[in-house]
Amino acid sequence: MKKIVSLLILTIAFTSFSQEETTCGQLPFAKVDQKAELTMKLDELIRKDLPATLREDGEHSAVFKMYVDCHGEVSKYKLERGTMSDADQKWLWKIVGKTTWKPAKLDKKDVTSLVFITVTVTNGQVEVVIQ
Repeated sequence: MKKIVSLLILTIAFTSFSQEETTCGQLPFAKVDQKAELTMKLDELIRKDLPATLREDGEHSAVFKMYVDCHGEVSKYKLERGTMSDADQKWLWKIVGKTTWKPAKLDKKDVTSLVFITVTVTNGQVEVVIQ
């Protein structure tokens, strides 16, 4: 009898758990109805404190992969590739990690999503592309 009761309790627990619809904290969605939107001007933040090494002639770039959660916060991010020095990448890393976002939407619900940011600095001019 105890085994049957235990089995019944486990079945009810798993059934109710599987019916919960939570979209925050899950793996990020690649396809959403509305993409996450940056709520600050990233190019201005970068330009405000641009290191001298990035003001030099030439093109410097970095691509970041970010997870923007359902609260609009960056939950995880990493440098995918870049042509900047290690010091410049670390400097840019700190700025990108502080960004705030309007979360992506899927079926009218805020969800965690995947965002790529490409930052290119050419002769001191900053360009930010968000995909």
